Amino acid sequence: DSETHSGNGVQALPQTPGRVVVIGAFPGLSDILPNSSVIETDPRPGEFPPVAMDTLLPGCGGAIVNSSALINRSLPRILRLAEGAPVALIGPSTPLTPRLHDYGIHVLGGLVVHDPRGLAAAIRAGALPREFGRFGKYVHRRMPKQTA
Repeated sequence: DSETHSGNGVQALPQTPGRVVVIGAFPGLSDILPNSSVIETDPRPGEFPPVAMDTLLPGCGGAIVNSSALINRSLPRILRLAEGAPVALIGPSTPLTPRLHDYGIHVLGGLVVHDPRGLAAAIRAGALPREFGRFGKYVHRRMPKQTA
């Protein structure tokens, strides 16, 4: 019942100059953000390990953070390091609560589930997050514009 827009929210991150740091790679990333700096727990060639957050996040143009950072409790540190930059929290486990905007998250992108039983069965069968869209719709909400 909240105001959301279609899509996971990656494109909704305000276009700002500077490096975009992505914490947690996702399918199609190279097509959407070809020049981003990607931080991964198990980095592939061209990606950075988590220790690189200390260098890449301060002064970045924006950050896209996988919602697993909320689950593994690294989100507060990421937000401190990226202070002043627009941040998008995306992934099926992102809570779409506007309260998260109070912590400096500009865009929230998550999954609104329409078939919880189907999703539960798929997860039990080993479905990957990229398959969850069959059971719901990816949506995002933006931080309300500040008025003077």
